Amino acid sequence: MDLAELKEFLAKKRDFMMTLLGNPSLLEHDRFTDLLWAVTHLDEELESRTSFDNLPEADLKHLAMTFRDYMTTWRVSG
Repeated sequence: MDLAELKEFLAKKRDFMMTLLGNPSLLEHDRFTDLLWAVTHLDEELESRTSFDNLPEADLKHLAMTFRDYMTTWRVSG
């Protein structure tokens, strides 16, 4: 997976995701809200890194766990 490409994609969707999080009607749906928070967290983790070249092993593991959490939430919601 190209982390830089994912970071760019999520950055383009950030305003839309924030709009969704601000919609009280959508927040009543727990699974959707959990999914949205998982994607938002993944976006924040990717945004906090200026480069994905030569990341320390701990960062790679953290990103992998964050992505796994997103995928687990997505599968439950889907």
